[in-house]
Amino acid sequence: MATRICATFAVPDTAAEIAVAAAPLDASPEPGTPQMTPTIQPKPAKDIRANSLLSPDDPEATFRRKGNQTYQGYVTNVTETCDPENQFQLIVQVQTSSNTTEDPALLIDALPDLQQRTGEEILHDDAAFCSPAADQVLRRHHVTQVPTDPCGHAPNPAHLGLADFEVQSNPEGVAEQITCPQGQCLAVIPGRKPDWYKARFDLGVCQACSLHARCPRPVSKSKEWRTLRLNQKQLDVAVRRQRSPAYHQAGKHLRAAIEATIGALKRPSSDDQLPVRGRYRVEVMMIGSAVMANVRRIQRYLVEKDVRQQQTQQQTETKESQKTSLSSFLSALWTRLSERLWLAASRPPTFALE
Repeated sequence: MATRICATFAVPDTAAEIAVAAAPLDASPEPGTPQMTPTIQPKPAKDIRANSLLSPDDPEATFRRKGNQTYQGYVTNVTETCDPENQFQLIVQVQTSSNTTEDPALLIDALPDLQQRTGEEILHDDAAFCSPAADQVLRRHHVTQVPTDPCGHAPNPAHLGLADFEVQSNPEGVAEQITCPQGQCLAVIPGRKPDWYKARFDLGVCQACSLHARCPRPVSKSKEWRTLRLNQKQLDVAVRRQRSPAYHQAGKHLRAAIEATIGALKRPSSDDQLPVRGRYRVEVMMIGSAVMANVRRIQRYLVEKDVRQQQTQQQTETKESQKTSLSSFLSALWTRLSERLWLAASRPPTFALE
């Protein structure tokens, strides 16, 4: 539907319309003034805010357009474990908010409690969860963010980018050392402004370098060094661009399973429509669905564990039975041989005379 109905008065244009609109409805117009009747007409869709009232029975629901699809309601963010060494994975966080909430805001809200409860050190997420504000929270809690794909414009392959450099930072995330693609390593100097840094590369080494023409910074006017200036935001983006290819090269797409988890949580509801209204009720239903998903995973693990134990026990009993059968056969054979030998030894010798 292109236009949503909103009861509002049309904006007056003329002085006469302004006078009528401002006057009480039962007031009589002055003589000679044309009578105007207030009209109600729908607002254009572009003039309606996403957080405006969409439904009288669900005032907290909001509107969002994502790609070519439109959504009305709420958004639920789910966090689950993804360690390959775990016997099974569990959902550890469920958040429900208005669907106009940005993904980084959900991460910022969830990370402190999540890190305290689980002690997480690495977070695999979508590129939409990356932002400067989220980077600050991640550094504060010493959590490494690994996005599946980098966001933003792709770097120009004709020039070196900051992602081509190796930057070493302290535990607080402050850059301390930088190494260029050709191995020139030097300390990072704090800049004049907060969260700004600079590094001065030896000009003689740079001029002899095969990547001299692709270097991202021009030669300084002093002709003694080549200065590379960077801020914390650029550094965070470069580090994410370095982690993303390493994530794909590892061959283990740890975040892919969360998509199936989202599908499992939504599957009981027809066409993503819950039978309740209001953010609190929606959140309770999604938490209940996550709890049932965890219970099913634990139950499945216990059943499979029992099956494995039974199979192991049966194999052990079979081996013991085989050993017992062989031992019984050898024991019976020895008994028979012993009896024959004893009989032969107890008989008197017989001699033949000729």
